[in-house]
Amino acid sequence: MLFAALISCISCAQVQAVDLARNGEALVPIISDGSEGIEAAVADLKSYLDAATGGEFALLGPDDAHEGPAIYVGPTHYLPRETDATRSRWMLSQIVQIQTRDGSLYITGGGVDGSVFAVYAFLEDLCGFRFFHPGELGTHVPELPDLSFNELAVRQVPSFVYRRMWPSAQIPDRRMYREWETWMRRGRQGGPSMAMGHNLFRIVPPELYPEHPEFFPEFAGVRLDARGGAQWQPELTAPGVIERAAEQAIAAFEADPNRHSFSLSMNDSDGWSESPEALAEDPPEFRGVQDRGKARRMIVFANAVAERTAARFPDRYLMFYAYKSTLEPPSEPMVHPNVIPAIAHWGIAGDSFHPIVAPENISPANALFRRAIDGWDRIAGPLVAREYWTAPYADPLLKAGITPILFEDIPHYYQHGFIGCNSEANIDWGNLALNHYVAARLMWNVECTATDLLDDYFSTYYGRAAEPMRQY
Repeated sequence: MLFAALISCISCAQVQAVDLARNGEALVPIISDGSEGIEAAVADLKSYLDAATGGEFALLGPDDAHEGPAIYVGPTHYLPRETDATRSRWMLSQIVQIQTRDGSLYITGGGVDGSVFAVYAFLEDLCGFRFFHPGELGTHVPELPDLSFNELAVRQVPSFVYRRMWPSAQIPDRRMYREWETWMRRGRQGGPSMAMGHNLFRIVPPELYPEHPEFFPEFAGVRLDARGGAQWQPELTAPGVIERAAEQAIAAFEADPNRHSFSLSMNDSDGWSESPEALAEDPPEFRGVQDRGKARRMIVFANAVAERTAARFPDRYLMFYAYKSTLEPPSEPMVHPNVIPAIAHWGIAGDSFHPIVAPENISPANALFRRAIDGWDRIAGPLVAREYWTAPYADPLLKAGITPILFEDIPHYYQHGFIGCNSEANIDWGNLALNHYVAARLMWNVECTATDLLDDYFSTYYGRAAEPMRQY
C-alpha cells in the first residue's frame, strides 16, 4: 500500500518522535501563520485530524500565545534551498515542505499554494486519508488514535506547474461546482491560472467593424462584417490588431501582479482571412485551406505581441490553442520564449481511446498528434496539453475505460517537457471517479505506478468488494 510504504520510509530515521495524538487525545495545537488563502486547508487539517484521532485539536492564530510543541502551518515557516533559485516563481510557490523541528511539525511550502498542498500531502501521503471524489462516500478517514512521527523531511515538487480538470458541461446545480473546486484543492490540482481560452473575439469585438474594417477577415477582396454572425478570425497581420492585443495583455498584467498569462487563442471557428498579406503567412501547401495550416499565422502574430509585452513583463506569458486549424506546426519561425502553445488532443488528431504512442495502424489520429507534439517541441519552449480525458463528448461508461491510458499519456507529456495539463471534464463520479483521481495524482507526481495507485484505490475505496469491482 502507498501509505504503508511511506510510513515505512519515514520510520527509517530513529530519532525523537513528534507526538500529535495518543489514546484518542490531541496533544498539540494547530497554529496557522495567518496567511491569506490557507484558511480552508487549515480548517480541513483540524477537521480531519479530529475525526481520525478522536481528539480535538485546538486551532490558534499567529498572535495566540503558546509554548511547546505544535503543528505550524503556513508559508512563513518555509526553509529555502539553493535549488529554489533555479525555479520560476510559478513553481516555487507550489513546493511542499513537511518537516519536524525541535519537537514540532511544520507543514509549509514555497508560497500559499505550496502550504495548502502541503496540508493535503500530509493528510494523504503521511496519514492515509484519501480524497477519491467529493462527499463523505469519496473520502477515506483512517482511524489514528495514536499519531506520531519520527524525523520528517518531506519535500515535494509537482511534476507540472499547471494541473487542472474543469467541468465543461452546463450543470444547473452550482453546489456541484463548489464541491468540484474543493475536491480539486484536496487533490493538489492548481498552479497559476493559465489563460488560454478562445479570446480573439474579445480582443477585436465585432462592434469595431464600422470604424476598423481592416481588423476583420477579407474574402474575395471584401472585409467581412463580423456582426452578422458568420465564422471569422481577425486579420492578424493588421498592425492595429497586434497593438490592441498587446495593450490588453499589458493592462491585464498591470491589474494583477500574480497573473501568469493572457490568451491570444483563436475564435472557436474557421473564417481565416484570405487577404494577400494573410495568405503569405501560410505554408504554401495550406494557402486557401481553412481547416489546416494556420499555426504559422498564430506564431507570427503571438511573437509580435510578445515583443511588446515581454520587455515590461519578462515572467508573464501569452498563450494560444494549437487546435484544429492551428494544430500542425510549421518548421519556422521559432516561438517567442514568452509564448506558450496549448496543444489540443482533438479533432483529426484526437483519439482518447488509445494511448498517444499507439502505432499509426491502430490510431492514425494519435500518430498525427505525436507528429504535432514533436514539431512544436522543435520550435517552442514550454508547452501545455489541452486534453479531454473525461470530457462529456462520449458515453461516460466508455470514458471509464481509459484509465490505463492515463498512465501512459500523462508521463508522455512530462517526458516531452510540457509544463501543464488542462482537461475538460464531466461531473460524473459514478463512472469517472477513478479517472479523475488517477489523473489528479499523476499530474502531481508522474512517477506514481499503476500497480500502487490502483491497488490502493480499489482496496481502500471498495474494501471486500475490491477484486470484483476492479474486474468490472
